Amino acid sequence: GGLRINGTWAWGSGTQHCTWIGGGTRIVDDEGKTTRRSDGLYAPFVFFDREDVEHLDTWHVTGLSGSGSGDYRVKDAFVPEGRWLQMMDATPRIDGPTWRFPFYGMLAIGIAAVSIGLLDGAVERFAELAAIKKPEGSGRTLAERASAQTVLSTSEATARSARAFLHDAIGAAWLTAEAGTPLTTSHRRSLRLAACDASQRCAEALVALGREAGGTAVYLGEPLQRMVRDGQVAATHAMVAPRIHELTGRLHLGLETDTTLL
Repeated sequence: GGLRINGTWAWGSGTQHCTWIGGGTRIVDDEGKTTRRSDGLYAPFVFFDREDVEHLDTWHVTGLSGSGSGDYRVKDAFVPEGRWLQMMDATPRIDGPTWRFPFYGMLAIGIAAVSIGLLDGAVERFAELAAIKKPEGSGRTLAERASAQTVLSTSEATARSARAFLHDAIGAAWLTAEAGTPLTTSHRRSLRLAACDASQRCAEALVALGREAGGTAVYLGEPLQRMVRDGQVAATHAMVAPRIHELTGRLHLGLETDTTLL
């Protein structure tokens, strides 16, 4: 037995280098409506042999160009029985803190780490530029401008505070997972809150640095503009997008909330 799969997936980062390629699916009836098998299976995350996957040349983007996150699709690909897992209720086959960690939380903190790293790099690059650049019509370097000093300082503070918050949330969750205790909704919420906050605030700080750098930062050969663009794209990822604050806000207020993707 098995499943016959048709579909297209977006944001397939690194898939062209993979031996096995995964994709979320849903089981549908002849009318295209979601249904369940007799064993309860309804939305398996399946694994395709790379020979069954067609990679589409769609990743022409404003940032994170090197991630190779293009679309991919399969047509009538057969997935043998059991070569999938039901993400929401799958039981880890290997025990340990890594496998007890929430899947979506793990994904979100990886994106946040990239955002923080981009801002770290941008702060250092801005400092280098500011030390030598003399804005048009000025006899002083950019480093001597109060506005540049302020933007640099606040951007550094953003990166460092975002990292501290993220480490705090990860640390609390990791210690709990390491002890073998199930992670609570509060742990999962904190991970997503910290990751979303980091990605969004770092994206804003990157824009401020690019703007303060002026015309120097618009050239494609300038690393700062690349960091700015990469940060904006990272902040659009569904795992750290602004709407995550709605989810974490509802939970803090004690409102009934769907935590399936938390």
